[in-house]
Amino acid sequence: MGGCAGLPQELRDQADAIPEQITQAEQRVGELSDSFQSVKQSSEYADFFKRYDEREKWDSYFQGARSRLADAGAVHEQAVKPLLDRNSPEDAEALRVQLERLGLAVRDAREEAGKPGNRMQFLRDAKAQGPEWVVEAEKDLGLTKVVFDDLVTVANQAKSDYPDKEADLTTRFVAVRDLYDASQKAVDVAQNQVNAADPDYAALGDSVQLVAENFDRIQEQDKELRARLAELGRSYSKMLVDMDVRNSIIVGRTSWNEGADFPAEHNYAYGPRQVDQATFDSIAGLPDNHVLAIFTSGFFSGRSLRVGMDQAGWNALGIDPAESWPSGDDTAEFWLQDAPADYYHKYIITENDQRRETGWEPVTWEYFEANLENLGMDIVTKPYGAYEDEVVNVASPPGMAYVGNSRYGQWREDNQGNRFWDWFGPYLFFSTLLHRPYYYNDWNGWRGGYYGQRAYYGPAGDSNRYGTYSQNSGTRYSGSTWARKGGLQRQSASVRGAGPAGRGGGPSGGGK
Repeated sequence: MGGCAGLPQELRDQADAIPEQITQAEQRVGELSDSFQSVKQSSEYADFFKRYDEREKWDSYFQGARSRLADAGAVHEQAVKPLLDRNSPEDAEALRVQLERLGLAVRDAREEAGKPGNRMQFLRDAKAQGPEWVVEAEKDLGLTKVVFDDLVTVANQAKSDYPDKEADLTTRFVAVRDLYDASQKAVDVAQNQVNAADPDYAALGDSVQLVAENFDRIQEQDKELRARLAELGRSYSKMLVDMDVRNSIIVGRTSWNEGADFPAEHNYAYGPRQVDQATFDSIAGLPDNHVLAIFTSGFFSGRSLRVGMDQAGWNALGIDPAESWPSGDDTAEFWLQDAPADYYHKYIITENDQRRETGWEPVTWEYFEANLENLGMDIVTKPYGAYEDEVVNVASPPGMAYVGNSRYGQWREDNQGNRFWDWFGPYLFFSTLLHRPYYYNDWNGWRGGYYGQRAYYGPAGDSNRYGTYSQNSGTRYSGSTWARKGGLQRQSASVRGAGPAGRGGGPSGGGK
């Protein structure tokens, strides 16, 4: 029985196989090393390979492979065997990690020992096909140049369109330019070697290979950078314009035959009943397993319902006691099975100069709670010229994150010399929301201490200028669902809801 509670047999089998795998790898390393030593005795080695071997030290690959296998054997002895001996299921993950480590070590050792042979074949091919390889490298460089030149044009246009990002774009473009420059130099090397009296075929072959690899890399860089540049050309914001909490009551019923010696209970759940806040609070606040009502339906006594809660609240639920009534039962108790609350937002979405209002969108309780003070605020903003990872996800006054960006407007001065933001046509909507412009000092204060860090409801001394409890919201959103439920008043905390209020269960035994 102890074996059933130990390490998984699959892992034990893998662990037991490791020593043999190491032994086989050692034999393979030995065979490859012996084969290489034979090559070293040949005229081909003396006439061709020797100078490359002396420079690249191919014997070191066999030494490295043996060292890896020796380390693997030590890990098996010192780390794996103790886990096998302990045979605890709690060690399964630790054993799995060690086995993955050993598997990689054996694989890497085999690959390392194969490098001298692979390198020699590579040099043979370079010698035999050098001119053809150089032609292919020149073609790859031409294709690389097409990609590079086109990307230069796109990047320069982006710098012009988004001057604030010029330094960043220049930095991001460095990796692409480095790849292109390296490919140019590699082609020069390959051309020089193929035309040399005594070509260095390692330099020729490695250079050709680098050009091919860089072509693949520059295509990847091109794709990534273009995707990044495309982000700069997208603008959107999400302004919260209404909120709602929809409270529901789910009533459960347990019925039975009161006259039976051993009555069987039958449980039934009524569909959710959406109720107002007061009814929700009164019912959800009752003690667990409180009996909401008792219903009897006898042959002689007729029907009788005794309500154990506020009658108006019970009536609001619209419960038909006899709904789906089990045949033969004559008594039932009703109880609160669940009291879920669903949370909703409405938004005005502004995206690439277009504006639309959403319908009710469900949100989590946590997100709802986090945005209670943000009615009339942008809770997500991404201006033109910003990357997606620079999206502002903290509340800010509507359009504030667009101020200062020349795509949306410009600074002007009023008659008193105060600088204010003058919106361009598609964005005049923001000026109508607050019936006042954004002044430079207000914007600069937000930009310096709040932007992307914390919600901003106004400058010091006027911290209720924006948001749910501002005078502007009290006027602009007076007809909103949230206002009708008292949500614009700080003291009406009950409209917040209390988060998910699952109950489950109910009176057991049917009162018997």
